[in-house]
Amino acid sequence: SGGSIANYQSLHVNNSGTITDVGVVENLAFAQIFDYNYEDVTSNYNISYDFGSLEVYPRQLSIKSFSSSKIYNDEELINDNYRITSGSLAFDQFMEANMYSTITDVGFINNEFTVAIFDQFNKDVTYNYDINYDYGYLEVLPIQLYITTDSNIKEYDGNPLTDSDYKLGVNNVLSHHSLQVKNNGEITEVGAVENTTEIFIEDRFGNDKSGNYDVSLNLGLLEVTPIDLVIETGSNEKIYDGKVLTSDSWKIVDGKVLSNNIITVNNIGRITNAKVLTSFC
Repeated sequence: SGGSIANYQSLHVNNSGTITDVGVVENLAFAQIFDYNYEDVTSNYNISYDFGSLEVYPRQLSIKSFSSSKIYNDEELINDNYRITSGSLAFDQFMEANMYSTITDVGFINNEFTVAIFDQFNKDVTYNYDINYDYGYLEVLPIQLYITTDSNIKEYDGNPLTDSDYKLGVNNVLSHHSLQVKNNGEITEVGAVENTTEIFIEDRFGNDKSGNYDVSLNLGLLEVTPIDLVIETGSNEKIYDGKVLTSDSWKIVDGKVLSNNIITVNNIGRITNAKVLTSFC
């Protein structure tokens, strides 16, 4: 950038700077000056060098993994497919992917992966790339189960009413899983309650797999109805004597009282003056 060479002389510059991989190096050079007889006269010059730089930037690359979804079947879900969505590989280079994401139970995860890039001599040149990973997903959906607990009804007998039966909809648990349905609805006194239940699903090793099923319950009804009793009170009559007339007699004409229950009937009908009065209890 400063000075000049003498007349009839020529300047030859050999740049020796070189770079292939990502990085920065000085662009080194070596200068020689020759006269018109092509004699080297470089020693007659005081040459100063101001080296430039050579820089290789990372190659931009965007890669996306594929997504997959399935209903739970107790097998691993893997999708090892991917594609370059932006950028490209340098000439004569190839890429290998490590797809390490896998899911078996119900859930949702990113389909994460890494890649390595090699040149034609199988040298790893991944560091020369600025890679953006766009992860797909892996999703396992639960099996839908529909369970209906049975309903039952009875007349009050002093004993609890339960019903352990149930019906299963069109879907069932996997062949190597076991379904346990424990109905815990119970009622003794007159009234009605839902036939509630607990669901347990296990594999052959006793591991809980209930979380892999989406169970919809249709609860039956347990109902205890009252015993119908018809009580007839006794009749009585007399000629007026100024005293109260009553009758304590009664009988059950329909229905019965449980053997471990006691019935008490208090007749409240009474009359003193001459007329007919219905006897109440």
